[in-house]
Amino acid sequence: MPDDHEIESFYAQYPEHAAMSPVTIKRYRELLKSFELFRKNNRLLELGCGDGIFLDVARSEGWEVHGTEYNPRSIAV
Repeated sequence: MPDDHEIESFYAQYPEHAAMSPVTIKRYRELLKSFELFRKNNRLLELGCGDGIFLDVARSEGWEVHGTEYNPRSIAV
């Protein structure tokens, strides 16, 4: 199990995304479509959501979204 210092060191290298590729957004929509079978309460939780781009796409598809993130820089975005 990594200690706090190791986790902070890892997340300090975590990339920031100014914009997401249209191909990635298309793939996110495909993933969301595959989740439809499990869409019982319309809520989606992403653990380690980074900058929240997947959650933004899910929200645009009508999901109630929630996410968790460790990196303070990503949380600020």
